[in-house]
Amino acid sequence: MLASPSPPVVTHLPVDPVRLSLLRPGETRPIEEVFSGMSAQSRLLRFMTPMPRLTGSMLRALADLHPDRHVAVVARQGHTAVSCACWPAGRPSPRSVAVSSRDTFRSVSNDLFAGRTPPILVRD
Repeated sequence: MLASPSPPVVTHLPVDPVRLSLLRPGETRPIEEVFSGMSAQSRLLRFMTPMPRLTGSMLRALADLHPDRHVAVVARQGHTAVSCACWPAGRPSPRSVAVSSRDTFRSVSNDLFAGRTPPILVRD
């Protein structure tokens, strides 16, 4: 009988609190900040294609948010956006949530958006 894997342990907690807030429709700066902190490998895994930069049309599509059909949150550490998650409105399933994180923040953001939030999380 195979044992269930235990959840990953967060080994690096950020010094500054992590603040979650809703991304506003048309707000692109946090998306660009997170994207700039992703390695080429992370971008390939997230977008399933090499992505050296976000095109204007892709950026507009990612920021085209409407509370009744598409919502997103941004996690900020200090004044820097470190992770974004988006999903269809309603009750998202784990398969419908798309998460992008700066490489240096990935272990914390995985726990954050999986519901295993670090104790220093503050929701705005």
